[in-house]
Amino acid sequence: MEKKYKYLEIPTKNPDEDDKETASFKLATSLPLSRSYPASPSPAESLEMMGGPPLRRRLERRRMRLNMELIEAIVHNQLDEVKRLLENGANANSTCKQSRISCCHIASFLGYTEILGVLLDNKAQLGAKDAMGRTPLHLTAWEGNPDCLKLLLSHAPHLVNVKTEEIFVKEKIPIEWLDSWEHDHQSVTNMLPKIEYGSTPLHVACKRTELICVQHLLDAGADLEITDSRGLRPLDVVGENLIEYREEGDVEFRFPEVIKALIKAGAQHYLSSEYDHHGYRVTPLHTAVELESEEAISVLLEANFPRGVWNANGETPMHVCILKKISTPLKLLLNIVNNEIPQNYLDPENYKGMTPLQTAVRENWVPGVSIILEAGADVTLTSRDGYTALHLAAVDGNVKIVQEILSIPDAQGIIEVQNQLGETPLFCAISSRNSECVTELLNFGCNLKYRMPGNITVFHRAAEYGLNEILTILLQKDSNITTRLINVKDELKMSGMTPMHMAAQVGNAECVETLIQSGADATARTTNEPHYNSTALHLAATLNHFDVVEVLLKHDVDLINLQDLHEWMPLHVACYHCSRECIRLLVNAGSDLSAVALDQERRRRTAIDFLVYNVPRPVEFLESIFDSAININEYTINEQNCLVTVDYQVLAPRGRGMEQMHVINSLMNTGNQFGQKRLLIHPLIESFLCLKWRTLSPIFMVTLAIYAVFVVATTQLITGIYYYQDNGEQPPIVLDVEINTYIMLVSLFPIVIQELLHANQRSWGYIQELESWVKWGSLIFSTMVVFLDHGPTRELTRHIAAVAVLLVWTELMFLLSRFPEWGYYVLMFSKVAINIIKVLLTFGFLVIGFTFSFLVQFRNEPPFGSPWQSFVKTMVMMTSEFDYSDLFTDREDYIVTLTLGRLVFVAFLVLAAIVLMNLMIGLAVNDINDLEIRGKTERLFKQVNFLCSLDSLVYNEFMLKYLPIHLRQRMERGRFVDTKMFIYPGRPLRTLFKMLPTSIKEEIIQKAIAGKRNEEPKLADVLSQLNEIRSLINSKFKSSGIAKETFVSSVSLHKEKYNANSEEHE
Repeated sequence: MEKKYKYLEIPTKNPDEDDKETASFKLATSLPLSRSYPASPSPAESLEMMGGPPLRRRLERRRMRLNMELIEAIVHNQLDEVKRLLENGANANSTCKQSRISCCHIASFLGYTEILGVLLDNKAQLGAKDAMGRTPLHLTAWEGNPDCLKLLLSHAPHLVNVKTEEIFVKEKIPIEWLDSWEHDHQSVTNMLPKIEYGSTPLHVACKRTELICVQHLLDAGADLEITDSRGLRPLDVVGENLIEYREEGDVEFRFPEVIKALIKAGAQHYLSSEYDHHGYRVTPLHTAVELESEEAISVLLEANFPRGVWNANGETPMHVCILKKISTPLKLLLNIVNNEIPQNYLDPENYKGMTPLQTAVRENWVPGVSIILEAGADVTLTSRDGYTALHLAAVDGNVKIVQEILSIPDAQGIIEVQNQLGETPLFCAISSRNSECVTELLNFGCNLKYRMPGNITVFHRAAEYGLNEILTILLQKDSNITTRLINVKDELKMSGMTPMHMAAQVGNAECVETLIQSGADATARTTNEPHYNSTALHLAATLNHFDVVEVLLKHDVDLINLQDLHEWMPLHVACYHCSRECIRLLVNAGSDLSAVALDQERRRRTAIDFLVYNVPRPVEFLESIFDSAININEYTINEQNCLVTVDYQVLAPRGRGMEQMHVINSLMNTGNQFGQKRLLIHPLIESFLCLKWRTLSPIFMVTLAIYAVFVVATTQLITGIYYYQDNGEQPPIVLDVEINTYIMLVSLFPIVIQELLHANQRSWGYIQELESWVKWGSLIFSTMVVFLDHGPTRELTRHIAAVAVLLVWTELMFLLSRFPEWGYYVLMFSKVAINIIKVLLTFGFLVIGFTFSFLVQFRNEPPFGSPWQSFVKTMVMMTSEFDYSDLFTDREDYIVTLTLGRLVFVAFLVLAAIVLMNLMIGLAVNDINDLEIRGKTERLFKQVNFLCSLDSLVYNEFMLKYLPIHLRQRMERGRFVDTKMFIYPGRPLRTLFKMLPTSIKEEIIQKAIAGKRNEEPKLADVLSQLNEIRSLINSKFKSSGIAKETFVSSVSLHKEKYNANSEEHE
């Protein structure tokens, strides 16, 4: 056991020469270390450590451990431990494997002079570089250890100008230097600073402003012209690290002293051209400005250091002063005169092409602007984009700087200078939205008549930005210029607008009103592209700028009728772009919802078409518009002075000279996809239809009389021809064929004209109506009766006459249904007829089955002699006309099987006569109940169609001009419904009040009351506003120190009174 661990004692003492184990160890270690195996990776990257006898490997591991312990002892400043480890075999050049940092690097950086001396005494090598190319001299210069630095220079003076460099190919570290793989290499690496590649120890000492180190390095012959990887010399990097971190005395003493020492040693600055050659740089003057070291700035300027050099951000020292807003360094840079080349150092440009004056203006630094102007900076210089200092001051809206620049005599030469966009300072001041700047420039003499490229005036610019105050100032400056320029169109590719158009497009109602008051033309139009020859009202309606629309309509309501290039009125534009509030304003102003325009597919569309298919929830929106047309005054409903106003202008906007049913007709032509028909029961429309019916009822009575004459004449004609002809008698004079033919043809002419007008008005909807087919059938067949031969053998004519007389009387029934009181019954008749036909078609197979069953059972004998006779008899039997005795008692011989025949009859009696007929009656009655609910809408829809046809008749100028003058005048007076109706709910005996049915009257009053309730402010909103006012007053009184108890108590009293009144009203 003792021999097993004996090897641990071998290296720790001087071996005895007689010790055989020691001798064998010495023999083993004296053997050459040759590689006898293939290479393989290892933590130490040393092949030798993996081979050789076991004893040698043990020794290497021990040495590596000792090297590791030596590094750790140096880190912890353990001098005795360092000496002991060196005596026991640790190597003075011990190095971390990964970072290649040696013991000398660490001792030099940490400033352990004694340890460094011990290492040097043990033959430590100082020229070795770590992985980042640093020598111990770099590190001691960084940390500012003058004793270590002197010691290093005394042993290795050649290191004074060694540069750090990035090592790509690393030399092999001797195996004796390596530390153990157990060592924490990263802790040593993180301890040392990163140094710019290409830096000498002097660069490092200058960056850190280590004055004593700098002096020692200069004494040792450090080269002042060596540059680092950025092309910077020691003088350039002085104090660079102080910008982020500094200690007391760094800026005040060491920084300027290091600069002095370098300059005294012969450090020279580059010329400006040489600096530009190297691109963006770090210079001592920039650093001095950043550190606000006035002494350093003075020293550098006295040494003729150039002021126009850019730093890494592309700024000169003066620009840096301005950006930091430090006055004293700026004054030094401006006022110290030296032999700098070039001499024009007051206006150097930064990387943006801006001079210090322009930068100071851009930064809104008024003291800096004053300093630079006082030094004599040139105000006429422009930036790369053509901006002078006055432009920049105007852009930022800084009145003080504008005044400061205008006080310079040279300002007169830049007042009209244009930048690359063609803007003068006045245009820039307008863009800044600062009226004071605009006023200053105008007072100085800026030219209002100047136009930018594209024919843009100052009025365009102010209107485009929506600046009413500035626009007012410009318009009031010179009335002659205002008159010439206020309606000028710009010539931009995507504009072509006047100032009025621009103000309307941005939605600034104040600017629009100001322009109108100054004489702007509200009817002016844009160019064809891209706004399609639009007016300001079109543009405002497009973007739903309802406040602008309100101002324009207040100025000139006739603007609603102007059309753009596509013949669209403002209402069409508003409906197409879903501008709800603009639609409301335009309709209330008299815009016609039935106005026709061509859509993008060149189809004729009305404004209400655009509204229905573009505005969300169109029916609710139209209903709200109709609701707003019914208003009530401030009186309660039971007072005599209570007045309800019903405004029909939304339905009849065109006045007395145009048809009044166009809007309602256009609404119905949009279909019923969104439930448009239910708008007919709105009190506004229903009352209008009622009044319109009363107005046109005389015309209807004349039409009814003409058609009644036509019906009677047709009936007498057919009766006179066939009744008396069949009896061989002579017809009386009343039934004379020639007289009735003449009467029928004369009455036919106005009927056909009216029907053609109706068809033109209804278009496709006219063809879809059953009544249209009935009426034209009656007219055509009646005419055929007149012109066809009526001989005894002409059975076709007889059939035509039979159909004609049926159709004319059926049409008379439809015509009588136009009366509001009778229309409901005709609807019931039509609905019942449709239901019965549906039931018969559904169960028609049952009827057909019984038809052929009876045909077979009764052997083709009458009344079942043929399929057609059998079908007719079966249908008759369904009405309970069975003739049982005639069928089964008298004709027993004809029935195939008497029992079977009776069974078929009983089945028919139960299924057809009882079940089927009762089913039809039940469905008809049930649907009538439902019709009572929906019938009102259908009746009004038919009434609308008929009133439209009558309206087109009474407004037809072609027909009116052939009427007698007195009749024409009477028709023109009687065809119009007043666009406003006044109802006094508290005066029920008034004539107008009696003209409306009670149900319509009540609905109108309820709508008016509901509208008034919605317009009243909510109590919670009023209380919230009062609380806001109270808090504002409290803050005002608090700031002024005035007692407020009296005022607050007054506000509280008014608030309580308002609450009491509101509760009483509710």
